[in-house]
Amino acid sequence: MSKNKKKDCNDEKEKKENITNEECEVEPQYVPKDDYDKMQEQFNKALNTAAYYENQGKYYKSEYEKSIKYRSQSIVEELLRVLDGFQLAFKMDAPNQEAINYRTGFEFVYKLLLDSLENEGVIQIVPKVGEEYDSKIHHAVEIIDTQDDSKNNTVTEVLLNGYMLKDRLIRPATVKVFLKKEEEKAEIAENTESHTSDEMKN
Repeated sequence: MSKNKKKDCNDEKEKKENITNEECEVEPQYVPKDDYDKMQEQFNKALNTAAYYENQGKYYKSEYEKSIKYRSQSIVEELLRVLDGFQLAFKMDAPNQEAINYRTGFEFVYKLLLDSLENEGVIQIVPKVGEEYDSKIHHAVEIIDTQDDSKNNTVTEVLLNGYMLKDRLIRPATVKVFLKKEEEKAEIAENTESHTSDEMKN
C-alpha cells in the first residue's frame, strides 16, 4: 500500500515538472527588419543623448572649477597699472629727506597690496639681470648686440615685473635682452610678436 502511494507521488511529481518545463519554454518571436532598424536607431539616439549630457556635465564642471580658481583674474589685471606705477616710482632717486619719507610710506602700502594679492594666488615674476632669457615668462622689448658669449641670451635690464595667477600667466616680465646670433634675434622677435598678439586678444 505504501509502495503504491509512493509511486503515485513520484508520478505526480514528474507530471508537475513536465508541465513547469513546458511553461518555461518560450518560442523566439520574429521582429520585422523595419521595426528592428527603428529600435536600433532609437537606441543609438538614446546613447548619443546620454553621451552629450555627460560631456556637457564635465564641461560645465571644468568651467566652474576654473571660475573659482581664477576668480581674481579681472581685478588683478586692473591692478597691474597700480603695481607698475609703484615699481617705476621706486626706480627714481629721492632728492631730499621728505621724498625719502614719502617713499618709505609708499613702500609699506606697496607691500600690503602685494601681500593681499599673494593671498589670492598671485605670483610675481621678478627677473634678475644676467639670468637667461625665458620666452615663456619674459617679454623682450629691446635686443642689444653683444660679442660676449657669457652675456648672450641673458636679461640686461628689467623694465616691468611679470605676474602669474596660480598656474596661469597674466603678464610676462618686460625686459631687455643681450643677443649675439641673428637666428636668436629672429626667435626673440617672433616671441615678442606672440606676446603682443596675446595681449591684444585679452
